[in-house]
Amino acid sequence: MANIVELGGATHVALDGLTTERLLQVGATHVVCASDRLVIGPSRGDALEHARARRAWWNSTEEWDKLYSSDVHWEPPIALWVSASLHERVNLWRICSWLRHLGFAHHDIFILDFDPHSTVESSKP
Repeated sequence: MANIVELGGATHVALDGLTTERLLQVGATHVVCASDRLVIGPSRGDALEHARARRAWWNSTEEWDKLYSSDVHWEPPIALWVSASLHERVNLWRICSWLRHLGFAHHDIFILDFDPHSTVESSKP
């Protein structure tokens, strides 16, 4: 399995702010934060309509979820960092659907399942 050093040039998708910060600390250069508690509020099939409905639901104009952002430059491999929490599993489905929409093949995507109470480390002996 690839480690964080081998995936250093990957597009990393973090599902919370803490994971985003930790990935940047260990040297990941391209991190996309895709965090949304989808188990609460509306959900739409169309990405742009979904983002609009979510902003309206949360009454926010802040773009804290960057998954659909036009600023993101997706480059394989893509590493998805996900824990066993329900809201992250639902986000995993959403992210995989979006990556399929963008035309990425399954072999370009790594799903890294971790315990949310552990830390991301760059390497172990």
